[in-house]
Amino acid sequence: MVPASSRLSLALFTLSLAWAGPAPAAEIDSWTGRYDARPDVARPLDRLLGARLRAGVEAANGTDGACDTERLYRSVKHELGSLPVLVGHAIAEWLDGEPVLDSRIVPFEASVYRDLTLLDGPSVRLRGLSGTIVVDDHVIGVDKLGHFFAEGWGYFERAHLEGKGV
Repeated sequence: MVPASSRLSLALFTLSLAWAGPAPAAEIDSWTGRYDARPDVARPLDRLLGARLRAGVEAANGTDGACDTERLYRSVKHELGSLPVLVGHAIAEWLDGEPVLDSRIVPFEASVYRDLTLLDGPSVRLRGLSGTIVVDDHVIGVDKLGHFFAEGWGYFERAHLEGKGV
């Protein structure tokens, strides 16, 4: 039997997650279907990311062809995640929606998480799963690419822009 105070805490936590509105997926399932034949998307992924980075640079250069570094940083962040800051979930959502990447999202009911209750895994139960892709014969979650850019930007800011070094 779960104490009433714990049930109340869980209810408040669940309500706070629901109140926040639609949220991007919390986890991936790279286990289920791992041996299914899937295309390697390294080249299309490279083209997609390259196009977004080039678009950011072109937008920063403007009509005068001169690049302002602040404008460059803003433009590239916007092109990658459509937000003024780099958020890994925004990048993952964009990549999940790209048909050329063949991102596979395992339905929750068929996933390795299917037996989790709301108490066991509230974020997985409420937010669902994100997709996986094959890059150079490795199954990875699109969330990892979001982490790569968002975390990388954070380190760049601290090391270079704030002058704190590596």
